[in-house]
Amino acid sequence: MKYFPLLFAPLSFAVAYGGGIVAARFAREGRSWLNFGLGFGGGFLLAVALVDIIPEAAEQAKGAHIAVAVGFAIFFLIEQLFDAHFCPAGEVRCGKDHSSTGFLAVVGMGLHGLIDGIAVASALLTDVRLAMLVSVAVLVHKVPDGFCLGTLLCAKGYTDRSTRRQLLIFSLTTPIGILVSYYALVGTALNPGVALGLSAGSFVYIATSHLLPEARLGAAGTGQLVLSVLAGIVAAVMLPGA
Repeated sequence: MKYFPLLFAPLSFAVAYGGGIVAARFAREGRSWLNFGLGFGGGFLLAVALVDIIPEAAEQAKGAHIAVAVGFAIFFLIEQLFDAHFCPAGEVRCGKDHSSTGFLAVVGMGLHGLIDGIAVASALLTDVRLAMLVSVAVLVHKVPDGFCLGTLLCAKGYTDRSTRRQLLIFSLTTPIGILVSYYALVGTALNPGVALGLSAGSFVYIATSHLLPEARLGAAGTGQLVLSVLAGIVAAVMLPGA
């Protein structure tokens, strides 16, 4: 299994990057696709954090719940330092730079992607069967993760070139996490509990401060909003390992 990370890394990259590119392309086709993607992304990230990441973090490390709060606070402070604020898509723009919103999303989801790689590497060093289950779960996550990020970047007015660049950075985090963890940290005790908590905090912040508010303001109706958010929640709950 020592060559498995070399096979998994490019596969993970392709799935995450492809999901983001497809989401951005659909979002640019029309406002209805964009609104659905925002609602789906908000429901998905929030459900993944609450149902999957936080319970796992609590099992891995004591005080993980504190890390969740710290992660939320860190991203709030970063946004204030960058003078970022919410400006709904489809409304009259205020003229300020909104790139920090995309930056926050890339950092938060990139952190989670890095931890995904560490999780796969840790499983490989423990049990082959467990490694296969974790790997499938991570790959399944990559599609909606890329979808969420691609939709958000499009909503914030990123150009195609800039969107591809941000998705490239995000898509590289899981391959880096697994390759570094497996080959450079063999024999090291890895406890990702605190990092998982920080990641969960970032997911909750991105979902509640950006994705869900923008989906609500841009939705054609309550039905569209409810359907998109519920679809994201169901997708997260149905994931292997959730």
